[in-house]
Amino acid sequence: DPSRIAAQVVSGIGFLGAGTILFARKEVRGLTTAASLWVTAGVGLATGSGLFFPAIFGTVLVVVILVGVKQIEKRAFKASHDNPRVTVFFQGRATLSEIEAIITGADLTVQKLSLMRGNDETGDYVEFAFSKAPTQTAMLALAEKLQKVGGVSGVKI
Repeated sequence: DPSRIAAQVVSGIGFLGAGTILFARKEVRGLTTAASLWVTAGVGLATGSGLFFPAIFGTVLVVVILVGVKQIEKRAFKASHDNPRVTVFFQGRATLSEIEAIITGADLTVQKLSLMRGNDETGDYVEFAFSKAPTQTAMLALAEKLQKVGGVSGVKI
């Protein structure tokens, strides 16, 4: 019975698709992978049923969409992916004003700032994303200044 085969594929792909979706740091990842698994299962069922033209059309359509969306994503979100980020790990609230003073004094324009609470071992951390890329020398000098601030346990560039 072909419907039993399709039912098994649906339950299997549902399980695998759910496993590819991850939720971490308030971001959802893996939705495109899960959707691609579903499309692949659908194309496989269509091919197995003898529906070759719809299977080929579906495959071409999905490949065009995935490639096209990737190009659009690269252009639309280029600024947020290409800009350098500095993450400063620290303990205590008084340190944050000192960190801000150093960043402002370095004449860098902050595009995005994220302040996160860490666990007891890592402490809190703040991430700065800059609107334009400073030189590597400037980034290293900034990291050195930030490391000297009392309460800073680490700097990641």
